[in-house]
Amino acid sequence: MNNPVYKLRVDMYPELVASTNKAKQLNNYAVWSILKVIDAHKSGSGKFQLQSVHRVICSTLHCNPNYAYSIFNKGIGKFWSKPNSEKTVYIFSLEKVVKNFPFDLAKTFPFQMKVNDLWRLETPGEVRLFLHSLVVGRYGPVKPVSKQSLMDNLGVSLSTVKRVIANSDTLTVKKNYCCIKTYKNLSYANKYLEKIRLLDPENKLLYKIIKDNESYAVIKQMPNSYSVDDYSRVKMSKRPKAFRNIDANNKDTFEKKKYNTRGQGFVKSKTEGSEYFLWQNTQNEYQSIEPFESGKNKTRIRDESKFWLMKKNEQE
Repeated sequence: MNNPVYKLRVDMYPELVASTNKAKQLNNYAVWSILKVIDAHKSGSGKFQLQSVHRVICSTLHCNPNYAYSIFNKGIGKFWSKPNSEKTVYIFSLEKVVKNFPFDLAKTFPFQMKVNDLWRLETPGEVRLFLHSLVVGRYGPVKPVSKQSLMDNLGVSLSTVKRVIANSDTLTVKKNYCCIKTYKNLSYANKYLEKIRLLDPENKLLYKIIKDNESYAVIKQMPNSYSVDDYSRVKMSKRPKAFRNIDANNKDTFEKKKYNTRGQGFVKSKTEGSEYFLWQNTQNEYQSIEPFESGKNKTRIRDESKFWLMKKNEQE
């Protein structure tokens, strides 16, 4: 642990994690990121001996020399140059790597961590899992993210996304519920739940009732929120120019915000001190639906109350 490289700080960009993962170059991105901070700590010339690059590959991926050679060869022309006759390798600039792996994610705050946070991982699979979690948790708890979006972001299957969420030590998961209607009476809430399940049969399992303080909230399950809380985030204004240029070129192609935007859908109404986030839909199509037909509910409730009151008196 006396190696000073362990304490060097490295910035990890969710955008590049996603684009390099789609190109099957994610492990190389991890190695290149560490080479960049080592280079900045030394001369900043971008020049390394081939043997040094192999050592960094082995330290990052905990792999044998043969695998390290294959990893290095796969990154030639993408992250670094081909070795010259003196076995010297030049690593590429961030601008060139971004050009090689253009991204299609909306901008987010970069993560900052120590080199040791990557070197403590024991296998290439653990490195991939760790980096995938940065994409999953890039928005933090403020925005629900669907599994389908994560599949598209990373270019992976649903089973891979589920495995990242289940096995990542760095992710914090928070549930999100859209509150459709609230009742003081449970029978009203149950009847209302029956009606909206009939109106939306394809998603009926997403609707349920939760106890919210002294009321019963009929809710619809929304996508979860994910956050990575163990590492600091770099200010958006500190993102490199290479990223900002792509942001400017692609901003019209990014999907408009669905959450926390009044007039476009969902607004968070409950956050602190709860096991979940409760949202309100400003365009709730089921708001006008009543649990009982007009005039029938009161009679039913009154008759039920009268029946149980008589039953109680008989028992006494």
